[in-house]
Amino acid sequence: MISTYKNRFHRSIISLIFIVTSFGFQSCQSLLKSYTGIKNPEIEISSQERLDYYQPYTESTKAKVAIYSFLDVKTLQNGFNTFKNYPNIIIKNNSTKKIYKLNCYDDLDLYIEDINNNIYTDLLELDEKDLQDISRFIENGTEIVFTKNEITQKKWNVYLVSGTFLGKKLRKKSLSITQIKDLNQLTILDLSMTQTAD
Repeated sequence: MISTYKNRFHRSIISLIFIVTSFGFQSCQSLLKSYTGIKNPEIEISSQERLDYYQPYTESTKAKVAIYSFLDVKTLQNGFNTFKNYPNIIIKNNSTKKIYKLNCYDDLDLYIEDINNNIYTDLLELDEKDLQDISRFIENGTEIVFTKNEITQKKWNVYLVSGTFLGKKLRKKSLSITQIKDLNQLTILDLSMTQTAD
């Protein structure tokens, strides 16, 4: 009887370790699916829907804002396969050429505060390749659907990979990126295609 309890206990411990390990290695995207309930994101939306969704970004900064959408299903699918966490925020310091990633937005406001105080120790530094993925899609698989203001040669370029399907809650959480001091340019890569007229 004692051995039966030991076996159950061991199985319970192994199951618990498996569950904890699974959550530890789970991506933000999987957590976002659980959190937001996104099952079938709309991939074809009108230009107006897209502009309405990103309006809080365009209105809360004087920096240049450019919004891109994907040209076709194949490049959009490649975009989903390449960028697995949404919204995905990458920032580049134009002075030092260093690139950082901001994610899982519980501490985003604190990260922005650190950035504005020139403290970068808690930021995840990336290689140039991570930024090249975004640049490659912008140059070869997207169209510009909105642009506002001019580049002013300031310190930070911010790249946001997002989608209207993420909803208002995540949009609000990531909106603080517009509060980065010396923001030069905000480039938004929207995970959608523009709806064609029937």
